[in-house]
Amino acid sequence: MIVPLSVSHSWSFVYGEQGCAKNQWRQNLFKIFQEWTRIASKKDIEYVLTCGTLLGALRTADVIPYDSDMDILVNIKYYQQLKKLSAERNFDPQDGKIRLVMQPQFELNVSTQSRKRYTCSGKLTPTMVDVCSFQDPMARLIRKYLHVDLYPFYEKGDHLLDTTDGDVRVYNKKDMYPLRPCTMMGFDSFCPQNPWNILHAYYRTKNFNATYKCNGKAWVDKNGRHA
Repeated sequence: MIVPLSVSHSWSFVYGEQGCAKNQWRQNLFKIFQEWTRIASKKDIEYVLTCGTLLGALRTADVIPYDSDMDILVNIKYYQQLKKLSAERNFDPQDGKIRLVMQPQFELNVSTQSRKRYTCSGKLTPTMVDVCSFQDPMARLIRKYLHVDLYPFYEKGDHLLDTTDGDVRVYNKKDMYPLRPCTMMGFDSFCPQNPWNILHAYYRTKNFNATYKCNGKAWVDKNGRHA
C-alpha cells in the first residue's frame, strides 16, 4: 500500500505570523494547475511535482506564498503526446485562455542557451519579451502572464536524470517510484516516493526553511530583506 503524503507543519510554523499579503498569483496558478491535472488525467500522463512546488506541497499542500509559478517533472516518453496537445504560437496570452506551448527547438542537439526564442505571436526574438519566449523548460502551460513549467526527466538504469534549468541532477529511481499521492491546492496530485531525498539532490542542501517569513505584515528573510 502506498501511503499518501501528508502536510508536515502548520502554515504559521512554516511561514511565521499571519497578516502578510496573500499570494497575488495563486488564483491564476490555481486555474492553470487545475487544467494540467485535467489534461494529465484524461491523457494518462504521469507527472510529479518538483522544485518549489514540491516543497510547497510538503509544507502546507499549497503554493509558496510568494511564488509566481509552478514546476512539474514529466517523463520524456510523454514528449510527443504533449507536442500533439500544444498550441500554435499565434495568440494573445492576455485573452485568459489556457494553452500548452512547447519550446520549438527542444528536440535539437543545441544547448539550452542556444535555443531560439519565439513570442506568443510566433515572432523570433533575441530576448525574453513575453511568457512564450522561453528557452527552458520543455513546455509551459500558460494563462495571461503566469505559467506552470513542464521539465523532462530521463530514465537511465537505476537512476533518473533531471535537466531542469540546464543543469543535470541525478536521482535514485527508488526515491522517485512508486509515486505517492499528495495534494496541491486541493487537487489530487503526485509526489516522489522519498520527496526530501529528491529535494536534497536538486537543491544540494538539507536546509529547507522558508526563505521569507511573515514579520510585521511583510515577507522578509533572516536579514530583514523583503521578498
